Amino acid sequence: MKTVLTLIVSTLIILFAMSFNYYSGTTWVAPKSADKLKNPLANNSDATTKGKKLYAQMCAICHGAKGKGDGMAGAALNPKPANFTSTTLQAQTDGAIYWKITEGRSPMASYKTSLKDNQRWQLVNYIRTFNKNKPKTKPAEKPIEKVETSEEKADRLEKESKRKYDKLIIEADTSFAAKNYKAAKIQYSEALKIRPSDSLVIFKLNELTPLIVEAEKREILKQEIKKELKKELKEEIIQELKSEQK
Repeated sequence: MKTVLTLIVSTLIILFAMSFNYYSGTTWVAPKSADKLKNPLANNSDATTKGKKLYAQMCAICHGAKGKGDGMAGAALNPKPANFTSTTLQAQTDGAIYWKITEGRSPMASYKTSLKDNQRWQLVNYIRTFNKNKPKTKPAEKPIEKVETSEEKADRLEKESKRKYDKLIIEADTSFAAKNYKAAKIQYSEALKIRPSDSLVIFKLNELTPLIVEAEKREILKQEIKKELKKELKEEIIQELKSEQK
């Protein structure tokens, strides 16, 4: 039974070990050419999620769930599996980490054939999430709201009042020219509320009063004429019908 258990542990170590630390007393350094490799999946959140799954399947047993090199199978390794949270490891380029995953170095296996190219980059992405010294994005600072002084408020209200007044006068003059006297009266009246002592607006309102009365009289007269014409036309048609029947 002990022999079988020993065989299983040995097999797991061979399949999952990923140690980036020291071997035979020397530091494992990737060639400078590896630093030039660009990560095609950098900042790809979907790739990082897939890398997390791969890590749980193939790396956590040695490097630990939190990447600290304290996995169950890693206890039997010498040297110990790399601590992915360390400053030294995180200082390496994506290309260097990718190269080590690809090439391997005893006791770490090579994943050149067992993992596809994009899967190895996915692992690189996820290993980067263990970086404890990664600068955190500061929340956007809320703009400081400027406190309006009483003088500024008075000036703002005065400008708004002027804009509204000018707009009403233009609309009223346009309505006056189009002989839409009722609309003009309403617009001049609104303008007068803003500037009650405006003599020109008062004059125009006084001028409008008889024009509105005259327009109303003309409208009434038009309606009466229409009624009379309809009555006459009706009588003519009746007479024509009577003549046709004789």
